[in-house]
Amino acid sequence: MKRRLVFLLMAMVLGVAGCVSQKPMIEGATVEPTPQRIPQADIDVLRRLAFDYWDALNSYDVEKTLSYLEENYRQVHADDVKDGIRQMKTFRVKLRASEESSPRFQGQDQGAMYITLKDPLSTRRILMEFAKVAGEWKITFAEEVE
Repeated sequence: MKRRLVFLLMAMVLGVAGCVSQKPMIEGATVEPTPQRIPQADIDVLRRLAFDYWDALNSYDVEKTLSYLEENYRQVHADDVKDGIRQMKTFRVKLRASEESSPRFQGQDQGAMYITLKDPLSTRRILMEFAKVAGEWKITFAEEVE
């Protein structure tokens, strides 16, 4: 019974707190490199943003987790994120994220990367997408892909 609850919780966390949006920026869930040179600083910022987001979830810190999300998405899904973190805390669930691919960019203000996410029952491949909003990178999409 506990295993089933943990599985349901993880599905809910990935679907709600994982910033799932309607459509990925990159069709077919593939990330193609752009021919232009992207500053290493931007690559490092996206990498740090991705891991800080998962760390905030694991710390059960609602406000910090929400702060990484793009504003419109945050407004629509704030209550769902709060509920997901509350359930993670109730069951003491911790997620382990590791980088599967380095951040890639589409233009100067959109990027994406793949994360491997381990929960108590499974390992998932997560596509995370980012956009630069008012000069600051925000998470706009994070969803399990095959």
